[in-house]
Amino acid sequence: MKRIIFLLLTLQILLTSVCNAFEPPDPNRWLWIGKANNKNDYWIDPQSINYEMSNLYNHDKHKQVEVWVMFHDSTNKIIAKQRSVYDLSCNQFKINSSLLFDENNTLLNSLNLSYRDFESIPPESIAERILQTCQYFWDNDSRNTVK
Repeated sequence: MKRIIFLLLTLQILLTSVCNAFEPPDPNRWLWIGKANNKNDYWIDPQSINYEMSNLYNHDKHKQVEVWVMFHDSTNKIIAKQRSVYDLSCNQFKINSSLLFDENNTLLNSLNLSYRDFESIPPESIAERILQTCQYFWDNDSRNTVK
């Protein structure tokens, strides 16, 4: 009898820990981009993409895509959602805002980073993969009226 109770309690603990694990976002909304460092998964939200031709001084008439990017850091158990701009004409990006959540989707912090400058995208990085995906949407999304 003690063994059965012990077994049932063990199963309950195992099932509870599995049920509380991170669940990937809705695949109908979020497009998985890839994994970085074998621990962080990245997604973008194609529904939130905005297209524009920039009129900024250093980026005049550059094709830019603004998109929500989400990543899950499995080591620190943090989810970040970042509103980023990818400049398709000069292969640069910047993060305008960032929201940090725990795995229960509780907001931990929010940052406004819109004052930051664009940064170069390193080759063979997850940012380059996001840039390439944004380029694909620029070319193929029927909502893009800026082309």
